[in-house]
Amino acid sequence: MTVAWRLDGACPVCGWGTMAVMALPWPQFQHLDFTVAAPAPTHVLECPRCGAAGCIPAIRGTSLQLAFDTEDYALRDLPIHQVMDPATGQQVPAPDRQVDLLAGGLTVEPAILDIGCFDGRLLKSFQRRWPRARLVGFDVSRHMGSYFPQAGGITFTTDLGGIQGPFDLVTLSHSVQYEPDLNGLLQRVAGWLAPMGRLFIQVPDLLSKPASLLLGDLHHHFCAGSLGNVLAWNGFAADILADTGFPRDVLAVARPVRPSPGLGPVTAMLPQAVARLTAMTENLRALVPDGPWHVLGSTIDAAFVGTLLGPRRLAGFLDEAPGKTGEMFLGVPVRHPRELTGDDRTLLPLGPSATQVLDRFRASYGGTFQLL
Repeated sequence: MTVAWRLDGACPVCGWGTMAVMALPWPQFQHLDFTVAAPAPTHVLECPRCGAAGCIPAIRGTSLQLAFDTEDYALRDLPIHQVMDPATGQQVPAPDRQVDLLAGGLTVEPAILDIGCFDGRLLKSFQRRWPRARLVGFDVSRHMGSYFPQAGGITFTTDLGGIQGPFDLVTLSHSVQYEPDLNGLLQRVAGWLAPMGRLFIQVPDLLSKPASLLLGDLHHHFCAGSLGNVLAWNGFAADILADTGFPRDVLAVARPVRPSPGLGPVTAMLPQAVARLTAMTENLRALVPDGPWHVLGSTIDAAFVGTLLGPRRLAGFLDEAPGKTGEMFLGVPVRHPRELTGDDRTLLPLGPSATQVLDRFRASYGGTFQLL
């Protein structure tokens, strides 16, 4: 496995030879448990021609493969996130919402491949909607096979090279950022697709979730513009979906076309994301000179803020998600916000625009809340 981004290399997508490089004063975190994977600096790069961006990952190659190919990783009981359906205002399981977005154009017996399928939650949602579908799941962890019994109607494989198309739909839900060879993967997908087949990609939006820049086991980072350009470079015409219910992700549906679409404008997303992280760091120093403070969340945003606070100012972490209460996060027990008292103080690392969440927390739970 090759490393996609190098300080002395060209853009791994379009081959442009001069990269914009930034050395960030924060550590890298491991996506598996959000512990610190490597000390600062974190080096990130962006191509000024196509807008592709990535980092020099702290965890890569064989080490990354081994990290994901363990029984402990496969058997983690990860809750299925709930998202809001913008049409109804109701909370629905995230895989069901993804299926709703992709249902148009599928036949009664579609062939669907999910790359990075984990326990098959997205494929099983497709299966409930289309019981006669041909469903194939790929994951790097052979231990995921236990989720796919032979009589379950879903074929599981760890051999990407052995997959045979054609497929009406190929999905890459929060998995493409782990693949160093973006061009190679997208060209392989193009070869799998049926004549009217579609590719679906969902990735974190770096402009909405800048702390994901510090995940040390990702190769690539995206916003809507850069994802569109990566797809265009590889001969796909992409539609960026709106009103999806996933406000901090980019979702795209793409088809191979000829001639290849031209590149769109480059948004220079890295400086914007770094500016957000710098502002969070400076605001934290100004707003919370003393402790203790709770931090909402148990993912990269909370890990970043918790690390900035340090053990003397960190009271703990909070999470409303079912099953999170009592778990350990960065060595500290996770509590539900309902346990807060009037004297507790909590940081919400959701950005200054998350005023609706702030209002809800103030109305629902005890203590003081501050957006960060």
